[in-house]
Amino acid sequence: NPFSEFIFYRGSLNDGLAQPVVMSWNLQDPNSYIDVERYNAYVGLKGDLTGSWDYELNIGYGRSKGTYRKEQWLDDRVFAATNRIVTRPDGSVTCDDSALAEFADCVPLNLWTEDALLRGIIPADALAFISKDTVGRTIYDGYTISAFATGDLFQLPAGTVKAVLGLEYRDEAIDDVPDPDAQANNFWGFSTAGITRGDDQVQEIFAELEIPLLSGMTYAESVFLSASGRWTDYESYGSDTTYRLGLNYQVNSELLLRTTLGTSFRPPKLYEQFLADTLGFSSNLNDPCSQYGSVYQPGDPIYDNCFAQGLNPETYRATSSIPTFFKGASGLDAETSDALTIGFAYTPSYADISFAVDYFDIKLNKAIEAPGTGFILFSCYDSVNFSSPYCSRVGPRGATGQLTSVDASYQNLGRQQSQGYDFNMLFEHQFPTGKLTVDLTATYLEKQLLESSGTVYLLDGGWGFPRLSARTQIRYDWRDFRVAWSMDFVGASEEDPNFDPGTENKDRQNRTPNYLNHTLSLRYSPSSKVDVIATVRNVFDKDPPYVSDQGSNGAGRIYNTLPGVGYDLFGRTYIGQVSYRF
Repeated sequence: NPFSEFIFYRGSLNDGLAQPVVMSWNLQDPNSYIDVERYNAYVGLKGDLTGSWDYELNIGYGRSKGTYRKEQWLDDRVFAATNRIVTRPDGSVTCDDSALAEFADCVPLNLWTEDALLRGIIPADALAFISKDTVGRTIYDGYTISAFATGDLFQLPAGTVKAVLGLEYRDEAIDDVPDPDAQANNFWGFSTAGITRGDDQVQEIFAELEIPLLSGMTYAESVFLSASGRWTDYESYGSDTTYRLGLNYQVNSELLLRTTLGTSFRPPKLYEQFLADTLGFSSNLNDPCSQYGSVYQPGDPIYDNCFAQGLNPETYRATSSIPTFFKGASGLDAETSDALTIGFAYTPSYADISFAVDYFDIKLNKAIEAPGTGFILFSCYDSVNFSSPYCSRVGPRGATGQLTSVDASYQNLGRQQSQGYDFNMLFEHQFPTGKLTVDLTATYLEKQLLESSGTVYLLDGGWGFPRLSARTQIRYDWRDFRVAWSMDFVGASEEDPNFDPGTENKDRQNRTPNYLNHTLSLRYSPSSKVDVIATVRNVFDKDPPYVSDQGSNGAGRIYNTLPGVGYDLFGRTYIGQVSYRF
């Protein structure tokens, strides 16, 4: 690159030892723009079949078109502006003949100036040459036909047996067309994707019964059984059946005992089957071999596998982002689940309070997910002689030892299980001047596990799966006003510590403390049609907990915190809302 000569004149570096960093953060519009147009049209008919049977028929069509835009640099233009350039006899620099033949507007890009190196500023004409406002669009559309009838079947001593019988047909399609340069993998340093296109048709038949077993007895005010079943057939996958059984035992006016047992069935979604090749980039911190000689010892699978690939245990360090590919997968199995709940609800007549406790045990089989890059790499390198199935998803290393690719496409991961308890409490009391309400919901997580490729990962108590989480709202209604104070609680979590080479982990945050966030809201409703609401979220401006890069099978760290767990990431926020119903 002729522009680099100004550094060589100063004798500070030899040829080939310097490469400028392009500071795109200061030059590109960092925002993505998405416009969504959605249309839904439904027509229905309902009426009486007999004196005790009703029917309903619905036909609907829906279409969603999303257009997404973002400014990108184009790989071929960056290469032309920085590499396909020559020096003229008069000392000026221009694009070479091959670049000018391809890009008549080619502008040489000098990255060795003081502005470029220190301030991230390049000339406007050069910036315009390498930049493009890219546009893609996604269309989902489909129609639905559904019909059902409901009514009485026959009488039992405890009451009438009621039933619902129905059927449904759905036709769904996806058509996602990214910008042509995204399809050509021509974005500089940014993820790209191809065309995703496919459709599916679904037929379903379902039935539900409600059967009264006992009624009006001393210790059985009412007992009824509910039973439902559904047959589902996907053209892309095949058919399966699901069911649900529920038993409600109203002991008396205060105590209700209940239990449910059911299954579910979810075949792969359209994008899980038809997603075109998509390229992204993962942090070099996900490379298990980076500085492995300082972290592991001979005999450890990671040490042995890295050494077997010719990486020097004393000097190898991952310095490049890891290209990661995503795509849909044909032949995926459907997700299925089994769920059991057992609980009770108690509403004493002597107090303005009610509460309920429910135990849940949910098992999800063959979960469809796209595994993370770090999960794939550590599963592979932590297996003896690269014996993990995930090693087939890791590409070869380049000449300098850097990872060249990881395939993070959708797959059936294995089994997941969640066990725990839900607690609900409601207190309501009417004072002469207004009504006080305290509403509490809480969940205690006893077990959360993930099984993949024969390995079981216990997640409960770790990032993303705190043992205890809760939400409480205290509100007071007076005339046309309501004041509400809400508190969101996320319990402590902890991951096994990771040690920096040569340290004792003194400065690493592998634990999150108990977290409590507060929200204040005031509602004014002068009529049944008008609501005016003012809200302050995160009243005390509480920060989310900071964590270090630990490598977790649960929630993944983004920068220095955990998104999606329940922490407020925005700080104190003021919200005003006005609504009118007509």
